[in-house]
Amino acid sequence: MKTYWDRLHKLYTKEDWINRPTLFAQWVIKYFPPSGHILDIGGGQGQDAIYFSGKGYQYTLTDISKTGLDYARKKIPNNMKNRIKLVKHDVANPLPFNKEIFDIVYSHLSLHYFDKKTTKKIFSQIYKVLKPHGFIAIMLNSTKDPEYGQGKKLEQDFYQIGEITKRYFSPKSIKEFVQPYHTIMLDNRGETYKDRRIGVHNLIRFVGKK
Repeated sequence: MKTYWDRLHKLYTKEDWINRPTLFAQWVIKYFPPSGHILDIGGGQGQDAIYFSGKGYQYTLTDISKTGLDYARKKIPNNMKNRIKLVKHDVANPLPFNKEIFDIVYSHLSLHYFDKKTTKKIFSQIYKVLKPHGFIAIMLNSTKDPEYGQGKKLEQDFYQIGEITKRYFSPKSIKEFVQPYHTIMLDNRGETYKDRRIGVHNLIRFVGKK
């Protein structure tokens, strides 16, 4: 998995969107408190870290890929380096943080690569590190994605596609994983720059409060 993402991050450097904040980040910030500490799971090359830090947030970015983190380290402006911490971490393992220390846990398309058991553990870990009344903001693959159903089916809505596995969510199925939260917003209208170019806008967006 790590070598797969290292290769992808090298390819991503050729894309114009890799240095812009994601559409999800720009959309979801209106639900956030005006300040606080954000944990970004699977933050890659740090485009959202730079965006949120520029808005005044303290930031901890985790990613499985050393290559992605190396790119992020080079891109972070000097005046933000004291507000953005980079941590190499595989989210399939327990989060290496104390309980209830983050105001927001944020993840852009990084929590849908795991079987159901592991996915439940990940969401349990997220709940543990969030402060009381903290926010969770995530975007995930959708069962309405054009590629849904491709590859070898391993579980309901979970497939082996080449080197990796992918899980797909619906507004109904995500509720099992986010049940402990008060739902602020849930839909399947999320999009990326790549999706927008081809008119696809059906990713799962969830914002909740602990």
